[in-house]
Amino acid sequence: MTTQTKTIFKNIDNYLDAIGVNIIENSNNSYELARFIVNEEICVIYQGKKGLSGNNHLANKIIENFYAKKIINIQSEKRKSLKDKFYNKLIERDGNICFYSGKEMTREDASIEHLIPLSKGGKNNLDNIVLCLKTENEKMANLPLIDKIKYKINNDNSNKNNK
Repeated sequence: MTTQTKTIFKNIDNYLDAIGVNIIENSNNSYELARFIVNEEICVIYQGKKGLSGNNHLANKIIENFYAKKIINIQSEKRKSLKDKFYNKLIERDGNICFYSGKEMTREDASIEHLIPLSKGGKNNLDNIVLCLKTENEKMANLPLIDKIKYKINNDNSNKNNK
């Protein structure tokens, strides 16, 4: 690792944050630096005697660009088109109301929320996704389903009390 890289990104974790990958909990492997999900694949970056290495092509692509000091958009078109793929079906099923807040949304305000996060085994299918405001999606992030349901129930109850 060059000194220049260190001044831009102190470590691989900073770089992963900068490119927006979904970091998940590491295992107990002392060589494992980071575990994350990119395009529905679990990627792992290891620290060995010869430097960083990845468990698959995506992890290695990230390492290569980390060393090259290049910010990349690692998410594929598949991830970007998730909203395009499901938006109309979700509007038809649920309407244009945020799953968590009950507020109306426009297409621009809306985001796809995985009830069971991909990092916890959730899938990209209609049974596992809802539309919600982007701000609500950020709050829910990687929370377990039970916490998301509690949050929704609390919001539903406070909305009823305010009416």
